[in-house]
Amino acid sequence: MPILSSKGQITIPKALRLAHNWQRGQIFQIIAIAGGILLKPAPINKEMSLDQVVGCLPYHGQTKTLGEMEEAIRRGAKKP
Repeated sequence: MPILSSKGQITIPKALRLAHNWQRGQIFQIIAIAGGILLKPAPINKEMSLDQVVGCLPYHGQTKTLGEMEEAIRRGAKKP
């Protein structure tokens, strides 16, 4: 049976690591549930569509037109 170390660590038995293909460096989510915790592999960064990420960063200012954005790109591309 795994024992909690003085550093708060628990070793996951090798059979479970192999069965789930968990490698060194695997990131987990730790979720509190009734009577204990749930240890879940963190989701791997998956591809997302533009629609899924549009608006995820805050912008405080006047909305830019497509023409303004294209002009800014042109100006930036000309800089050494």
